Amino acid sequence: ASIEENIELANSIKSGLADAKIVIAAKSTDEGTLYASISNELIIEAIEKFSGYKINESQISDNAIKEIGLHNITINLSGDVSFEVTLEIVPET
Repeated sequence: ASIEENIELANSIKSGLADAKIVIAAKSTDEGTLYASISNELIIEAIEKFSGYKINESQISDNAIKEIGLHNITINLSGDVSFEVTLEIVPET
């Protein structure tokens, strides 16, 4: 069953990620501006590495992350289950 069909699975993903801080390293200028914005694909990979859950690109709210720092994005797993995840974008070394 897909995540959308399984409310129990959606809630377990929510509880596993809701208070998480997902760290993504990206190339940036000295001022903290990213050379390329953080794509949903990068977010999906980071969430999967962190939690083992693979979410779909369509489940991530539109994001326009273009600088280093903390950013909240909304994950919408189903009509009833959505939550925020904090991304920490750090300079790639």
